[in-house]
Amino acid sequence: EPDKSIAKLIRKIPDFDEKEKDSLVVVNINDKNDPLGINQQIALKIILNAHSTAVMARLGKVIGNTMTNVSPSNLKLIGRATYLIQSHVNDILSHPQWVKLYGIRKPISYGEANAVLYEAINFLKDKKTKAGQTAEVALSIIRILESLRLKSSLSQQEVFEIVKKTGVGQYLSNVTSQIK
Repeated sequence: EPDKSIAKLIRKIPDFDEKEKDSLVVVNINDKNDPLGINQQIALKIILNAHSTAVMARLGKVIGNTMTNVSPSNLKLIGRATYLIQSHVNDILSHPQWVKLYGIRKPISYGEANAVLYEAINFLKDKKTKAGQTAEVALSIIRILESLRLKSSLSQQEVFEIVKKTGVGQYLSNVTSQIK
C-alpha cells in the first residue's frame, strides 16, 4: 500500500481502462535550485523511456527484460544487438536440458554473434518491403540456435520463414519448453 502522503497524490484517471481514450499524466517537478530545468528534463526522459518500453512490450518486442527489436543502424546499436544475440543464445546453450538433448557447446563469442548479425543485416537490407518489422536480432538468434539444434546450417530464407511464422519470443518459449 502506498505511503499515505503519496496515496493522496494518486488520482484515478477517468476512463483509463477504455481503449481509444487519451490519458493525461501530470508530473510536478520542483524547479527550486534548478535554474536550467535539468530535473524536468530528466523526468521527461524517464517518462518517455517508460512509455516506449511499455509500447514495445505491448507489441511483443520484449523478451524477459530485454527489448530485442533493435534496429542496428549505427555502431552503438550494432554493439547492443550483438550483445543481445550473444546473451540470449548463451542463456539457452547453458540450460542443463539443452546440454542433455543437444550436447555441450561452448558459449558463442561476441565475434560469432556479430558475424551472424552482419549476415542478417545484409539479408534483410534488400527485403525491406517483405521483411516489415523483422528484426535482425531475431533472425540471428533463431539462425544460431536452429543450426546448433539441427547440427546443420540453415539459410537466411529458412530462418526468415521461422521468424515470420513464429517470432523470436514464441520460438524461445518453444525451445525452452522443449528442454524443461
